[in-house]
Amino acid sequence: MRNMNGVIGLGLAAIALACATTAAGPGAAAGSKAPASTPPLAAAPPGPAASLDPKAALTRLFSASLPAPEWFAPSFLAAVPLARITALAKRFRAQYGAYKGVSAEGGQWVVGFERGSLGADVSLDEGGRFVGLMLHPRDATVPTIGEAIADFRALPGKVSVLVQSDGKDVGSFDADDALAVGSTFKLATLATLRADIDAHRRSWRDIVELRSANRSLPSGVLQSWPDGAPLTVYSLAALMISLSDNTATDTLIRLVGRDAIQPLASRNRPYLTTRELFVLKSPGNDDLLRRFREADEVKRRALLPELDQRALPAPAAYPTAPTALDVEWFFTARELCHLMGLVHDLPFMGINVGGLARDDWDHVAYKGGSEPGVLNMTTWVEKGPHQHCVSATWNATQPLEPLEFTVAYSRLLSWLKSHP
Repeated sequence: MRNMNGVIGLGLAAIALACATTAAGPGAAAGSKAPASTPPLAAAPPGPAASLDPKAALTRLFSASLPAPEWFAPSFLAAVPLARITALAKRFRAQYGAYKGVSAEGGQWVVGFERGSLGADVSLDEGGRFVGLMLHPRDATVPTIGEAIADFRALPGKVSVLVQSDGKDVGSFDADDALAVGSTFKLATLATLRADIDAHRRSWRDIVELRSANRSLPSGVLQSWPDGAPLTVYSLAALMISLSDNTATDTLIRLVGRDAIQPLASRNRPYLTTRELFVLKSPGNDDLLRRFREADEVKRRALLPELDQRALPAPAAYPTAPTALDVEWFFTARELCHLMGLVHDLPFMGINVGGLARDDWDHVAYKGGSEPGVLNMTTWVEKGPHQHCVSATWNATQPLEPLEFTVAYSRLLSWLKSHP
């Protein structure tokens, strides 16, 4: 539920080593890509900083024994200190083996290692310094599913993982533990909406007007649209999934009704909107948060009108450290795979595929979510006659390092790809 500078953004598409170009606020969902540089036909060898292009900058970064501070813009280092960059580089080498080189493939930079590769989206300033760098795993050699799941077991905090093939478990770790999942809760909203449409209670073409009561914080774009703006139900659903648009989400929750969604989210009572969650965790609303946490379902529902009267926090004021993680949306990995199975075939489920290489699969559907202390990725992939679901969630009371989690997640998908 945050962007890579720690501000709210209810979605996750890829790993960000840093995305200093979005430091102005949470206008992009977690995992939104930094502006990518188009791979050139040929790249100059590393030279003076001013002459570096993205390929040369990546080559220098991954071939050096230690990164140097002058390779990064001040805004980058403010988001990711040099010590953390050094630790991440060491972790890459341990995970992927020796660096092999940088190439351009399919409009994206690819950093190759002995045991896998990383996709890279790069932004450089005029001096050739990194101002943005997005990295997402492409493939990795994984001998067994147990080895891939072991990466999750080593993470601090609580982790839940499930890998299913054709409806059967092929690997898991605490898959029936309910954890906070951030934006992935929106799958329940979508599944309920689809059931309404399949039952002809509403249509994808229905027009819904935006209302100030449903305005939320980013991620997304609709929070800045005017009241009364008309959108189709299809557009709202596509924005909710692909951009994790919170205003679209709250509009759809109000449309179908939270009580209609409840059967698919039984432990989330009442089923909160994103605005309600933001207000509860907003600085200055400690009294309201305390009363909500202490209340039973009946008393929590009685507090909802009061939540509606409280103002949204300023995006920059929203907590960047894990806060009240018991106030969230809770699902098991098994429940998320069930929900994904209800909606995976909707065309917009493949707009944002979470950094996965589309060419590896016949069909991909994805939804992720995060906030400080919470991270989930849930993916449905198909190859030939086989269907697979991978869902993994990580909760911790300290800030999370997304890289470790997403590399481990990539290894699960790599194992599936090599074991059809």
